[in-house]
Amino acid sequence: MAEMPAASGWWTDRRERLLHALAVLVGATLSVLAAINQPYNQNEWVQIAPYDSWDPVAVTSGTRQPPLDPILGALVQHVTGVGQLQQRLVPVAAGIGSLILMALLLRRLGLRVHGVAALWFMATAPLFLRYNAYARPYALPLLLMLLCAYAGSRWLDDGDRRWLAVAVGGALLLPLARVPEPVVFLGSSALILLLAGWHHWLSRGRAWWLGGGFLTALASVGALTVLKLGNQKAAATGKSLIDLDPGRALDRIPTGVRELRDFVAGSYAEWFPWWPITLLVVVLAMALPSSRRRLSTTWWWLPMVLAPLAFLALYHSVNPFPLDERHYRIRFAYFWIPSLVVLVAVTSEAVSRHARRAAAWAGPACVGVLLVSQLPTTVVVVTENDAVDVRQVATLAEDRLAADAVLLYDGPSPDGHWRQPFFGGVRWFDGAHARVVTPAKVAAGRSTIGAASGPIFLVVLDAPCVDSVACDSPDHPIDEIAGWDVAERFDWFTLYAPADGQAGRGGAIEALEALARAYGPGYAQVNEDAAERLRASD
Repeated sequence: MAEMPAASGWWTDRRERLLHALAVLVGATLSVLAAINQPYNQNEWVQIAPYDSWDPVAVTSGTRQPPLDPILGALVQHVTGVGQLQQRLVPVAAGIGSLILMALLLRRLGLRVHGVAALWFMATAPLFLRYNAYARPYALPLLLMLLCAYAGSRWLDDGDRRWLAVAVGGALLLPLARVPEPVVFLGSSALILLLAGWHHWLSRGRAWWLGGGFLTALASVGALTVLKLGNQKAAATGKSLIDLDPGRALDRIPTGVRELRDFVAGSYAEWFPWWPITLLVVVLAMALPSSRRRLSTTWWWLPMVLAPLAFLALYHSVNPFPLDERHYRIRFAYFWIPSLVVLVAVTSEAVSRHARRAAAWAGPACVGVLLVSQLPTTVVVVTENDAVDVRQVATLAEDRLAADAVLLYDGPSPDGHWRQPFFGGVRWFDGAHARVVTPAKVAAGRSTIGAASGPIFLVVLDAPCVDSVACDSPDHPIDEIAGWDVAERFDWFTLYAPADGQAGRGGAIEALEALARAYGPGYAQVNEDAAERLRASD
């Protein structure tokens, strides 16, 4: 049965284009708002730190990322200057480009009203918007993956060699933007295309040319990028990016399974639309014959699914870094957004085809439920911080505290774990300001309070932020700190003022000991070590 909108004559090609354009405009606006409002987290500060250099080697080695994204980011900064939006223009533009390419792909699939509904779902997806406003190489590689999918589809359908050149060019750029997901995408796409050509599901010549181009990109640029990044990581940390020892990989699997159970399911339920409807959409897409046929003829859909899935599995097996020190990050699922959009569209079409004529809008209505259920999280992404806003801390130190004051910047991170240091001092400090000191650096002998004699203030990060680049680690609540009063509470941190005028080195030692007592066993070692080092330096 034909879908209701087409049969009624209400649906026109012009209306479809207009609604696609409006969806892109809404997605672009929300991405820009998120980029302006979300503070940088630690990973982003590391990414943008070398952007003021004109030396490409310094830029890429400073970020320890494939070269394409940081070089583009540095060029944009040199042209547009330093600023919250300017330094996120590359991911924002890439995210908008991904929306445009997704609209073109949905139109080529002939999904009409169902494709439009799915595109609006994508344009307001919280995970999509967050990583469109994230100064790391996520949005750019997704754009290139969609470019490969669109140009490759045009080549397979039309036979125009210019589209083959665009698809292979995108494939060559992909490993230069990011390694894990693009490598899996290129490898699985090449395998599917070669098999499809062999079995004549697609034109053998065209499928093999495209698959061969993807394999060439994988074997040349991909292999070189993996080796270079592996060497950089090993030099910086003493560990390779991957540990292929079977015994150690098997030993890590139970921990990985626990982390998948404890974090992944909850994260997906938080970031994706109402999970019962999302799960229903996935089940129906696999169960309904018409949706399965659609998916089977979309050669790029399965590689889009496999790319983050393979990385997720590898992260929990061959990753040599302890998982309790590297919290699970929902960013991997960003690469699932296009495949989920296709699932939503084909399921909507299939439901409408299988429903009675009076219920022909059942499919789009299901998409509407998904869209509406994700909007509260969309609002959170655009309006609320998911990282500590260090500009607020810098403003405290420069404008509201005496220049001779010391501001201890800390939080209850478990012993042996990384503690988030203070970022942004070079960017936000202009004149005289209170000295910001991190106890972890004092404990390691890399910092001290010097001859400061002013009052000792404390900035205590909320526990979810202290050992995480985003504020998503487990809670460890701090009720009070003896000898210090709450001066003001901010989003993700609290300012404490000395209750009895504690100042100078003695006041700093007292503050560190008070922090250690407030944190309790298992969290206090850094503060105790820092107090001991200050005491020994008298």
